[in-house]
Amino acid sequence: QENRRDAALVRCIDFEREFSKLPTDTQTILLLAYRERQSRRVIAQITGWSTRAIDYKLPAAVLELARLLDKADLL
Repeated sequence: QENRRDAALVRCIDFEREFSKLPTDTQTILLLAYRERQSRRVIAQITGWSTRAIDYKLPAAVLELARLLDKADLL
């Protein structure tokens, strides 16, 4: 049981390390969309970007994070 918790903690730390490598605006959009569950409209209001920009930037941010996680063998 404790080994499982330790492994989960290590994976979380590894994820956070890779996430921190992303540009700040990419981190922001991902956090707003997935952790805070904000709509694209709200994200646009918060960031000052258009909803069209969010429609482009969000999938690009997900791909960028996936590339980092894959490179670190975390996927």
